[in-house]
Amino acid sequence: MAGSGGDQLNVEIDDLSATADWMKTTAQDFSDDVEKLMRDVQSLMQKWRGSAADTHQTAWNEWADAARDLVGALADDADALLAGARTFDTTDTNSATQLNAVVVKA
Repeated sequence: MAGSGGDQLNVEIDDLSATADWMKTTAQDFSDDVEKLMRDVQSLMQKWRGSAADTHQTAWNEWADAARDLVGALADDADALLAGARTFDTTDTNSATQLNAVVVKA
């Protein structure tokens, strides 16, 4: 039951940190791939003329913007996960210190 005091939250800080690092690496790899693809597309678009080229250019620009937004969101999520891990670790350490102080005084 939530709030009953019996609920436990187990967090592996190393796992959270590793996941955040993986997310950041994945975001950077994806960003690098998107930028390379867009360079290739731009090279093609410079040689392609006409209304079809214009339509495709617009679609590619929208796709690239969405992909960059996704990269940014993934990086932001990684930062939030890492910040949460640090906060949890600090809170856990402080709680343990306070509990040890109470036990020692008793």
